[in-house]
Amino acid sequence: MTPQSLAKEVDSIYSLPEVAIRINELLAAPNTTVHDIERVIALDPALTAKILKLINSSFYGFSRKIETVAQAVSLLGHKEIRNLVLATSVTATFTDVPPELVDMESFWYNSVTCAAIAKILAEHFQMEDHERFFTAGLLHSLGKLIFYTQCPRQSARILQQTNRLEDAITAAETEEFGFNYAEVGAELLVLWKLPAGICQMVRHHVHPAELPAAAEDAVILHAANRIAAVMEPGVKMAPDTEIPPPQFDPGVEHGLDLLEDLILQTQLEASLYAFEFIEIIKPGVSLIL
Repeated sequence: MTPQSLAKEVDSIYSLPEVAIRINELLAAPNTTVHDIERVIALDPALTAKILKLINSSFYGFSRKIETVAQAVSLLGHKEIRNLVLATSVTATFTDVPPELVDMESFWYNSVTCAAIAKILAEHFQMEDHERFFTAGLLHSLGKLIFYTQCPRQSARILQQTNRLEDAITAAETEEFGFNYAEVGAELLVLWKLPAGICQMVRHHVHPAELPAAAEDAVILHAANRIAAVMEPGVKMAPDTEIPPPQFDPGVEHGLDLLEDLILQTQLEASLYAFEFIEIIKPGVSLIL
């Protein structure tokens, strides 16, 4: 079994909805217009309603109400709209995930929190194209769902034998399968035809310090993942589990100058955004958590 073969097994089961596929295709085309994007999104009235609700949320803080998708695209840009389409589509894509292995409400809350933190850190460190960090953060853990659905017995054993913290889980995955959740998740994103930069960020975020060069993007996602895990673990934890402060790969914290004040401010800003965002794309989740 390889990350590629496992991703191919689930691609037909967990494929992106048609509207998300079309939006990706449009963004890859050189002459895509606002109205091209609006026409595709308009084919899904429920998606349209969620996007407009997100656009008018306090996170974006527009002084006037945005009433059409065309207005939203013009104000936010094509890539930010893709984030919203992916967020509303992907959360409805993964079904029948064994509930004894993962609480899906917590999983998506963790994913949205990681996405928000990744974007906030990217803006703070003046990285180019902030929106791609949100996308990577939102999708960074999809490989875990692949393991849970395709290899439930092995996944249960891994969760039982570890303290369910990131380093222990990924080490156990590598020992069991020969690769970790980030690698198989990245292969699914490749099949979904997401931009190569996003796929690479997801693939390498577990141990970005191992990359020889050009690892800044993966380092940002690594930091976002570790901070989000402290705020909202994406796996089921025992009630008395003591979650330590964010633990980063050697060199990551120093390389990004992740001061305690920055981490605390990022956590506060991300938690406010995630609470509102998740309530829109998955109504009721924030009331359960």
